[in-house]
Amino acid sequence: TTPFLRVGLHSALGRLGFGWYPPHPLEEDTVRPFCGDARCWLKVPPGSTGAVTVDLHVPPDAVRGGSATVRANNVEATEKLSGTMWQTLRVEGVRADEKGLVEVRLQAPPFRPHEVFTNWDFRELGGAVRNVFFVADDEPESRSYEGVSVIITTYKRWSILEMTLDALRAQDWSNLQVVVMDDGSGDETWENLQAYRDEHREHFRLKIATQENQGQGMARNNSLSMANEDLVLFLGDDIIPEPDMIRAHVERHNAIGEYSAVVGFTDWYRKEINVTPFMEMVNVDGHQFGYSFMKDGADQPFTCFYTSNISIDRKILGEKPFDPTFNSYGWEDVELGYRLSLRGVRIIYEKAACAGHHHMTTVKSFYRRQLQVGRTHHDLLAIHPELLRNPYMPPERPRKWYRFTGPFVGFMVGAADALDRRNIPVPKKVLHHLMMIGFFRGRASF
Repeated sequence: TTPFLRVGLHSALGRLGFGWYPPHPLEEDTVRPFCGDARCWLKVPPGSTGAVTVDLHVPPDAVRGGSATVRANNVEATEKLSGTMWQTLRVEGVRADEKGLVEVRLQAPPFRPHEVFTNWDFRELGGAVRNVFFVADDEPESRSYEGVSVIITTYKRWSILEMTLDALRAQDWSNLQVVVMDDGSGDETWENLQAYRDEHREHFRLKIATQENQGQGMARNNSLSMANEDLVLFLGDDIIPEPDMIRAHVERHNAIGEYSAVVGFTDWYRKEINVTPFMEMVNVDGHQFGYSFMKDGADQPFTCFYTSNISIDRKILGEKPFDPTFNSYGWEDVELGYRLSLRGVRIIYEKAACAGHHHMTTVKSFYRRQLQVGRTHHDLLAIHPELLRNPYMPPERPRKWYRFTGPFVGFMVGAADALDRRNIPVPKKVLHHLMMIGFFRGRASF
């Protein structure tokens, strides 16, 4: 059930009928051309009433005085094509059926791209579609946020968590609540949290709670009931935000104006950490974060649902969004991001929402992390077996030569670690293969 259908994204699959071509990049969007007569479906609460909007692009030279028609559950509207970059077609008075289905049919005069652009594309196209939305009568078309609830789960990291809390108190966004769940640290964390709350009670909205150790996902689930604001921001207990991080999240959400997730930029906390060449690599090239592949302000795949620094509307999370299957590190955030993306929820990258990761990482420690990530990958595939061959996921099978690395991998990891500690760059290709060997060994794939 979701009012959003972005036909160019993978979340649209299963809701598209006849008439569509494969996705295609168009400026900063991923769109889907159609043949001039195409069908799709939305599923919303049964009996809902509202309007259906379609964002349509037809090149100016292909318009030729034609019109486009949108039909939604026996209600239709026809509008002359304008030739603008994006023309929004709107059908009012649409009612979902008893199952909540809205069947949408889009028709436009077909043209052949070669006749317009001389590009040897002889398909028949009616244009390209970006979005198909259902706007309920009782739902505002644009959303605006003021208050933010920051959710932090922590485990035995009080000294760094205190720095995170201090940085949140220094934010330039005042309408801020912070919720901290102590995930059974068993040390002085809980007592220190209570003292910190009492010391700053007058000027800092801090809620705290403790539980038996259950892992990050369950701790976040249990924290959500304490969140009072409409916008929730998940933050790691070792992530230290810049003073304007909260503001950047809120302003991006308000600019988007619809239900979405905004993922910020998590750099290393360079004020106190010596960032080695390996740390630079894993932070941007996909093993930990993939920022080198992400464009500021653009939509990102579900694998970029980084709960170290991400904000999302409380309403679309539900009561227990994180799957309890994941009781150890790895994939619980990606699994949630995947389910949200299937509902049409956008994940937008906001580089200005910046924070520093205060966590020293080495080649050896990250290799051990990869072993754990490989083990929990089984849990992800047990829930979503279709992800095995998803292009955003790790390869289905390891390279054949990985199986012969057993006697040497310990030495190779140790040598790479020793060089990296001395800030001597190890070729990225070597480091990539070492991390993938760790992942597949964790999966017991060879």
